[in-house]
Amino acid sequence: MKLSPSKKNTQTRIAYAFGVLAVLVVGTSNIANAQSSAFSKTANAALSGHNTKKLSHKSVRQCMSACLSESTFLCKSFDYAKAAQSCDLSNMNASDVGGLKTNYPGNPYDHYSLLEIVEEPTFGRGIEKGPQVPDVMYAVKQMQGRNSIVVDTKVSDFSNKYDANVSNSDHVQGITMTSTGRIVVSVSRTNSSTGCGGVLMYSSTYRENSDIPLTWETYCNASDGLERHPSSMQAVGEIISVGTNGGSRFYHLPKSGRIQRLAHLDTSGGRDASGVTFNKKEDRFYSLDGAGSVKPNQNTASICRTSVGVTLLDAGTSFKDCKLISTYISGQSSSLLTQADGQMFVVSTFSSDEFYPDGSSASEAAKSAQYIAQCTSDGADALFKGYTQSTPYSDILYVSKLNYAAGTSRLLYKGDIGRTQRVQTCVTDRPAFRFAGGVAPFGTKGELMGLWSGRFLTSVPGAPNSDSFEFAAQNLTPRGVRTEHYSVSIDCDVDGISDEGTKNTITATFYDDKDAVVGVGREVGVVGGVFGCGLEDLDIRATTTDRVKKVKVSTDGSDGFMIDKIELREAGRVVRTFGSNNDKGWCLSTDPMDGSNNWKEAAGNQCKSEYTWSY
Repeated sequence: MKLSPSKKNTQTRIAYAFGVLAVLVVGTSNIANAQSSAFSKTANAALSGHNTKKLSHKSVRQCMSACLSESTFLCKSFDYAKAAQSCDLSNMNASDVGGLKTNYPGNPYDHYSLLEIVEEPTFGRGIEKGPQVPDVMYAVKQMQGRNSIVVDTKVSDFSNKYDANVSNSDHVQGITMTSTGRIVVSVSRTNSSTGCGGVLMYSSTYRENSDIPLTWETYCNASDGLERHPSSMQAVGEIISVGTNGGSRFYHLPKSGRIQRLAHLDTSGGRDASGVTFNKKEDRFYSLDGAGSVKPNQNTASICRTSVGVTLLDAGTSFKDCKLISTYISGQSSSLLTQADGQMFVVSTFSSDEFYPDGSSASEAAKSAQYIAQCTSDGADALFKGYTQSTPYSDILYVSKLNYAAGTSRLLYKGDIGRTQRVQTCVTDRPAFRFAGGVAPFGTKGELMGLWSGRFLTSVPGAPNSDSFEFAAQNLTPRGVRTEHYSVSIDCDVDGISDEGTKNTITATFYDDKDAVVGVGREVGVVGGVFGCGLEDLDIRATTTDRVKKVKVSTDGSDGFMIDKIELREAGRVVRTFGSNNDKGWCLSTDPMDGSNNWKEAAGNQCKSEYTWSY
């Protein structure tokens, strides 16, 4: 409605999906985490013969789960009968049989093939190393707030599990991602108990091209050194470094089961900044500790390293051989990165403000009231100016190059990378570096994922936190990986009606000529209400891995959105235009009734949750 949003022989696989190395532990307890991006889809095609097992009355998602969890044979693909809603699992794929058949009368089938399967990395010697980044500066300079994807997720029952309710003062303080794509977050808490201080949350595998919701688990144990205010964090492989008042605390995030404490790796010398990396050229690990700051500032970091050729899971391994180096380190994140040639960098995420207005002698309550008034005013201006509207708490990125042997650091890059949301200017309601950020190596090609964290969402200022959580992510592609730049520009100003905007998330999903997803862009909360849509066109961008043939525009909610005209663009150039500036358009909503009543004539008496246009 429009409102004013395990079995003994279980198979363990690592599947390459759109450049993301995704660990899929396939068993009865893990089927729910199977993600559609583990498969490539070929529309209107099927294997001719080679049907190993038939399943009836199944959705595509259920067939994916069945293929992944099949224990009697190695399932490589399946054909889905669209009308019959059944699937044929197969131990073959197209390359095994010489191709797919594409001339079935009526095109009744779609073919789904599990992406390339390789061996799991060796436990211990591989699980903590992670990928090396080919060119740190090339990747990091791509990071821009407006090019990120904002992810709305829910940490089920978090507020009830910890002290009956979560205080409004509680907030996220650190965010990172493991090399296999699991988001890890540290939560600072005020109403903690003796046995439970701060909380670590960790998700199922995140893939930017998947629409399956993340699932979360939590860890809270004050007795192991996880204080109530855990701070910034970084992952190397599946090992997590967490900043605390006593220094960094280390944890192993196994592919199944509970998080494991690695107390033998603990370091001292820091309060907020915490980092860890593997230097492949030297075959050793490095750690970072320091008193990081909110705003850009140079501080002393303790950089330590292990012996050569060790594993972090060995109880005899420790970080030693330390040097104090002056560099720019942040309490929100100082990611320690190693380039493929052995050079090391510190990537720090700062905020332009600590407690706006900085320098004011007013009380916290008075400053908060002043900020709310400021960001609300900025938000109104952003309706007209979009991302060009400035506002407090800008996201600032610093990159420094470390020379461990010389004990020195040199600043290479600093820049304001813009906010993650177009109209939402208030920092408490958007992912921002004021709370947490960072960059995380993942996959097999040395990709980096840029990350921004939200604070936790509240319905109104001063209200208790809910279980909702927002973060933003941007895939920073390595040099040499093919990239294309596509966007859709949407005019939602339809003559003769009002309130065409929406509070929901509008997603543009870009497909190649094989119907594979090659890029996704999202915009959370498009202008609407009293202002309507006549202020500025909605521009949704995506950096894709191949040429685009079509785009699907969809919504995740029932707050209806009207599309008057849409331009499909490639590298900024308009390729095709659909619609015109008139009183007709497309109604986008999960509630079909939004296309009736006052919108009946403009929407043609229909409303859909998605529309697709071809380039």
